[in-house]
Amino acid sequence: MAIVCYTAKSPHVEELKRGPQRQFSIGEHVVIMKQRWQPGGDGGTALGFGASVYDAAFVLADHLHRGGVSLNGKRVVELGTGPGLVAVAAAILGAAEVVATDGDEELLSLTEENLDDNVIRIAGEDVRGRCRASQLMWGDSEAVNAMQPPFDVVLAADVAAVVYEEHFSGLVASLAALSNESTLILLAYHRRHSDEDVFFEKLSSTFTYSVVPDDCIHPEYASGQSAISIFRLVKIPTALGSD
Repeated sequence: MAIVCYTAKSPHVEELKRGPQRQFSIGEHVVIMKQRWQPGGDGGTALGFGASVYDAAFVLADHLHRGGVSLNGKRVVELGTGPGLVAVAAAILGAAEVVATDGDEELLSLTEENLDDNVIRIAGEDVRGRCRASQLMWGDSEAVNAMQPPFDVVLAADVAAVVYEEHFSGLVASLAALSNESTLILLAYHRRHSDEDVFFEKLSSTFTYSVVPDDCIHPEYASGQSAISIFRLVKIPTALGSD
């Protein structure tokens, strides 16, 4: 049976999401992502979530293709990569280095598979050689330092979900440690619960942020029940944020 490209408007959208693999269009590129479902039907990992491609990851990958930021020659890191769609997009769109991170070490084997399958096929082995997957538990300063920050671009999709609420402080700390005042952070966000406002309150002490206009978002996700926002974050200069 042929795999069809994912669309939020498909009458079989939930069935498509739960497949062992899914096909996405990133511009002219077709990306095929393997997913890892548990026997009980959960798309979880040892940490509970993240073994399937979330809509916010597709929206962020699509935004990169739409020119949300030029990645040519840039060092890029992704937080909460899961199967790795955003990392794949960053690699094929010209990043000089891509580090795909997740807290679940076992899941990173799936990330590596998807990088192998897609980056080599689309962009070649040389580009694949500039990508790696690395374990990062949010708030782990030693793991962050080993990645040699700051990065030019930091990417994250659906990391501000309420299920990660107890880790919000660590997430903000990692975002800060991976960046400097010249770093652009793109955060794709699908609002689910008012408790997620706590994340943005914590974020505001270290970053300024703005919302990407709807016309720069994939049209299926720019408004309505399936709406997903993308925030552009920039670190507050230390002298200004130290009062």
